[in-house]
Amino acid sequence: MKRLPFRKVIDNLAGATGSSSSKKEAEINESLSTEDFTACKVVRHGFPFEPTSLAYDPVQNILAVGSKNGSLRIFGRPGVDCHVRHEADTAVMQLMFLVNEGGIVSVCADDSLHLWNLRQKRPAILHSLKFNRERITFCHLPFQSKWLYIGTERGNVHIVHIESFNLSGYVINWNKAIELSMKKHPGPVVHLSDNPADPNKPLRRHLDNLEHEDTRQSSKHHFSTWDPFILFSGGLPIEKASQTPSITIMQGKTTTVLEMEHPVVDFLTLCENPWPSNPEEPYAVVVLLESDLVVVDLASDG
Repeated sequence: MKRLPFRKVIDNLAGATGSSSSKKEAEINESLSTEDFTACKVVRHGFPFEPTSLAYDPVQNILAVGSKNGSLRIFGRPGVDCHVRHEADTAVMQLMFLVNEGGIVSVCADDSLHLWNLRQKRPAILHSLKFNRERITFCHLPFQSKWLYIGTERGNVHIVHIESFNLSGYVINWNKAIELSMKKHPGPVVHLSDNPADPNKPLRRHLDNLEHEDTRQSSKHHFSTWDPFILFSGGLPIEKASQTPSITIMQGKTTTVLEMEHPVVDFLTLCENPWPSNPEEPYAVVVLLESDLVVVDLASDG
């Protein structure tokens, strides 16, 4: 066997390695195409884009904001910020919490309703219902109720069982709820709410009038020691109202008009007590703007 000097062996190895590396470098294709890249969500930051709806759970202190692209943001204590999205990129028109039950109902612009389960680490849709009979205009879920009321553009109210998410056969037709003296159609349902005198007889607001069951025989009365709040969007003088959005807060003889930096999308009052039949003085009002969220203190003087 022929022996080679040690230095010669090292030189041969270095030469072999060098030629191998040069060959590999020659084979590398440095041109990149779209197939070489993929996008993935790393983090979500900032205010919800194009918000459309707002809801609040007064027991668990959770705030939810829906947006035009079908997104749903859920905010809790500091550091709690959850984002989910409907499969269909349709606007979230209304949100309703199942107060203190770990659930929320979303109503979308395509007349679909979804029940979300918030008890798991990542919220997910538990039930969905596509409403095909009429166009949905407003929904109402009373506190601790098993029935969801669906108002429509035809002025009717349909009812969904919240646990099974099945549509009930019972319908409150517009011509059965209006006064007998009223002959014309009252218009679409624009609002539904609890009747503080009788929770079994909801109030319904049409475009033209307010309808409800006769509660004049009820023996229930509700009194409060504080002057009620009246809140509405707008309130500035005519020459300024078209340019500056605002919120007006009235209580007793006091009227406060708050100018906002962006158009008002929605607002709601915050109370510690969720029972509508036992109202208490609200301590704040949350105003959802197109690009901001404002909380106004109602408990402090001024």
